[in-house]
Amino acid sequence: MMKHVNRFSRVLSLVMVVAMLLSMMPASIFAVESTQTVYFQNNWKWTDVRVHYWGDGESAWPGAVMTLVENDGTYDIYSAEIPANVTGIIFNGLKDDGSGNRDQTPDIEDSAIVSGNKCYYMKWDNGNTYGTFDYAPPVTEYAVTFNGSHVTSNGADTAAVGEAYTATLTAEAAYALPASVSVSVGGTELTEGYTYDAESGALTIDAAFVTGDIVITAEAKAVLYLKPNSNWLQSGARFAIYAWSSSNQWFDMTDEDDWRVRFFSELQNHSSALSYLADASRRAFHAFCGDSLD
Repeated sequence: MMKHVNRFSRVLSLVMVVAMLLSMMPASIFAVESTQTVYFQNNWKWTDVRVHYWGDGESAWPGAVMTLVENDGTYDIYSAEIPANVTGIIFNGLKDDGSGNRDQTPDIEDSAIVSGNKCYYMKWDNGNTYGTFDYAPPVTEYAVTFNGSHVTSNGADTAAVGEAYTATLTAEAAYALPASVSVSVGGTELTEGYTYDAESGALTIDAAFVTGDIVITAEAKAVLYLKPNSNWLQSGARFAIYAWSSSNQWFDMTDEDDWRVRFFSELQNHSSALSYLADASRRAFHAFCGDSLD
């Protein structure tokens, strides 16, 4: 009994030590780091544009290098990812006078820090200061939704702006790729701007048409296969299916790797069918299988 008590005491002591050590560690160790994006319009035409921040970690002066986003028609717009809970930032860069000196905003602190849909810029008011304006960053990609019935796509779920979008469709077993697909961009169905190969399943949307969220819709067709016996393979022979229920109808079958094929979906309005082989004059001389198409 004493052995069990001693073992329990040792385990309890270990747990208490671990708990004490964890309580001494800063909460930031366990926190999931989040960031915010800040934007800066380089209207004073600096080079080596940077942002220095402090409060939630601190960057080494002159700060993090900012990334060129776009030119707004007059000036370059830069962005940078910084910690979400910083308490102060300074935008700075090398002056456009060849002196090698850095220019900067004054300290931008606490509630003055804005991100996402605002952009900072430099201005003069008896000294360096700054302003902000509403800013919508350029879209770099659009969502892609694939609606497939018995068919899958290996395409990405996003399409990059300025690049063609490609995918390959693959039909499930016992299904065939559709003869055509539907492609909508920004809610409008395309009548041009894309190509689709029903044999290989290759789909390409031209880069110029990647201008909104994309929806691709494809419905594969179930296939009914017939493997003819050698005595059925007559020169000029016709393979067909005769289907009936509320109406009677003939369906020619097509060749595919020594099989004779008919899309099953075209037969689903009929309850029964027979496969026929006819000679070149279309005189039926052999019937094969039949009954329920369920």
